[in-house]
Amino acid sequence: MEQFDYGTLIQEEKICDVNFSPDGKYIVSCLQDNTIRLWDVHPGIEIKQLLGHSKAVFSTQFSSDGKMILSSSNDKTINLWNTECGKRLKKFEGHFDCVIRAKFSPDNNFIVSCSSDNTIQIWNIETGKLWKTLKGHSNNVNDVKYFPNVNRLYHVQVIIQFEYGR
Repeated sequence: MEQFDYGTLIQEEKICDVNFSPDGKYIVSCLQDNTIRLWDVHPGIEIKQLLGHSKAVFSTQFSSDGKMILSSSNDKTINLWNTECGKRLKKFEGHFDCVIRAKFSPDNNFIVSCSSDNTIQIWNIETGKLWKTLKGHSNNVNDVKYFPNVNRLYHVQVIIQFEYGR
């Protein structure tokens, strides 16, 4: 049995987030040095750096099929990347402060992001456009979660039900 040497992930800059690809073959990490790094679990080597943010990157996530990676940053943007070639596919801009987290919807058609601007934004991946902004929070929104297999989104302590495209 091979083991991934997590010591190879140690960088001088702080690691903000680490996630495995759905098939378990890759790890994506993001750092305060503005970089996103893609690692091959076996043999445990860095295979690519994704460059495109101008400030610290706070979160990363693989799409459910592993073909795309999302990143959110202190530069107030969300980037969508092609996992295989490392090319930035789209840049989403609309938050007024750092984007703390960005996540794919279960069907990979939408992105939900939360920010220090006290909002949650929902983006259509195909069009690249903002679909909806959820306001009313009195402080930073630090994380969002989807309920599996339903159109419900959990953030802070509030449940919102929405239908895509309406």
